Amino acid sequence: SLTTVMVSPFPLPPSFYRLYDSAAVRGGLAPCPPPPPPSDGSFKLFGATIKVDDPLVLPLESQNVAPRLYSSAVDFDHASELQVLKGQLLARFVDLLGVVSDCSPEKRTSILNEIKDIFLNMEHLLNEFRPHQARETVLAMMEAGRDRKAAITKEILTNIAAADAQLAQCRAELATRAMEDISMAADPPAPAAAPAPGPPPGMAAAAIERYLLDRA
Repeated sequence: SLTTVMVSPFPLPPSFYRLYDSAAVRGGLAPCPPPPPPSDGSFKLFGATIKVDDPLVLPLESQNVAPRLYSSAVDFDHASELQVLKGQLLARFVDLLGVVSDCSPEKRTSILNEIKDIFLNMEHLLNEFRPHQARETVLAMMEAGRDRKAAITKEILTNIAAADAQLAQCRAELATRAMEDISMAADPPAPAAAPAPGPPPGMAAAAIERYLLDRA
């Protein structure tokens, strides 16, 4: 469904890939490939100018949306700075409640702007974690795929071992039966003794009795 495709980590390719089938490529009807990505300078993306050497997450100062309220050090603890901003946000909310009760529009506007700046700083700090989140997501997916393949491989090896054991048992049984057949062919059983001759047919009962007495 459309929803499944939109939330899939690996969505389907764009529909225009059908323009590059074998017949179109052989006939020269396929569109020209897009130009390679620029290696220097800048380019336009959705109406915005993007520099090639810009970081993945632009600094807050370059966006001109809010003043920077957290540490300006190169390497700082994002979690600690978020905790500080959270405390400032709670304090500004308390100040806002007091200003609302005083009915002071100027102070209310000032505090609302400060709250907006705090939210923008917190959002920017969270956005700086996006590359790390993407790496960890890909790593977790690869580890899950590795574990799934390892489990499937282990199950296959277990089934192969069970099949080898069954084949070995069948070979042993066939070898035993073959040896028994060879032994029976080498020592055939003795022929059964011929039955004792009986009285000739048509003999009367008295004669049969005398015949049996004579044979005894």
